[in-house]
Amino acid sequence: MPSYDAYDLHLNQPPLRQVLTENRAEMESMLWDLLVPREDEADLWRRQFGGDLNGDGRPDRFSGFRLQGNSSRRLAAELKFAPAKSIRTSTIILSVFNIIAALATAVGILWDGYAREKRNNEKFRFRTAGFSFIGPAETFPLVLSCGIVIQGIVFAVAQSTGLEALLVVGCTITSQLMLPAVFIAPYIHLIFGLEITLRALKRQPFMPKGKWAVTICLATIGIMLAVSYIITHFIRPPNFCFASLFFFVEPYATGAFVIFLIIAVVLTCSTVVVFLKLHRNSMIDSTERVAASRMVYYMVVAVISTVSLGAHACRFRRTLLTPFS
Repeated sequence: MPSYDAYDLHLNQPPLRQVLTENRAEMESMLWDLLVPREDEADLWRRQFGGDLNGDGRPDRFSGFRLQGNSSRRLAAELKFAPAKSIRTSTIILSVFNIIAALATAVGILWDGYAREKRNNEKFRFRTAGFSFIGPAETFPLVLSCGIVIQGIVFAVAQSTGLEALLVVGCTITSQLMLPAVFIAPYIHLIFGLEITLRALKRQPFMPKGKWAVTICLATIGIMLAVSYIITHFIRPPNFCFASLFFFVEPYATGAFVIFLIIAVVLTCSTVVVFLKLHRNSMIDSTERVAASRMVYYMVVAVISTVSLGAHACRFRRTLLTPFS
């Protein structure tokens, strides 16, 4: 079969590779036209990333924008922004649904535990007993639900900043809040998964949690989230960006992929250990067995979701780094 070059030569046309090379400038212009920013946005981009417009009206590669002043260009920009706005609105709606579902789950767990304890002990008082009415099987779902509520609020607020324009100013603060929010659920799965794995590896597996076990887990999660936030002050994201949810954390995509991979591997090992211990030991308290069995399920789901997030981060980073050539 003849090559494309030979076929083009046969038709007395320039080779395909030559056509692509000669039209590269025009192709770059077409890609930049997808953004079509306003003049004030072009100014912001130059201040953020540097670069001046070329004499032919085109920007230096990835350093500025071609200014579009006529009404037809602005109309085209609005039409191109419409699909992005629809996706961003859907993201906010999905975040709100997650918040409602997680909040309902948390309230249900709290009310069910409180009502059960009140029935069994009429002298029970929340002021003196605190959250002791939460059983071992309900502790992790309660913490995870609270984490998802916080995560959903951050996601919804962050995405709401992108409903006015394709490109926005003020991305630095949003990105700094987004990075810890992305890791809330994975960190909760990781720390509580390690906690139950350590209890499973003891001589007598799945003994009841210690008095400070949950507090230590929550403190560890808080420290890890604080470290994630501190990192954003050393690796500062740009203040002007494409205002889509995961574009806010684009500067950290490689590191996020590595962390997701580590969490997935650890949770996979923890799942296997806990499952084998449950299978081989019959002398386990029924309450602790139920709690551990549910954790196996939660960790399996966490592995799937973490792998999906890691794959998304890897694909997202590879797409951004694909050279224009």
